[in-house]
Amino acid sequence: MAAHRLARNRPAGHVATPPVAQLESIADPKRELEDQLSMAAGPLTGRRAKKFKGSLVARRVNVANLIEDFSPLEELPAFRRYQEALRSVYPYLVD
Repeated sequence: MAAHRLARNRPAGHVATPPVAQLESIADPKRELEDQLSMAAGPLTGRRAKKFKGSLVARRVNVANLIEDFSPLEELPAFRRYQEALRSVYPYLVD
């Protein structure tokens, strides 16, 4: 079950996500994630659409919180740099 579908409370949704190997080639990954979240949400209009757009930052954070296994991301140089940066600042948080 994809974390972005859970973040939108639609665990049975069908939104294709890019393979991990292609993630670093995405020009604007935050925008891509927001697009994926919007597609998983389905068509929204009016107040619901406005409320959804206002909650995108929280939804992105929720996606990260729902990921159970980050090991596939360890293939990505950017993710490894991120982990190293975390370790240098917060050595007790990252094993």
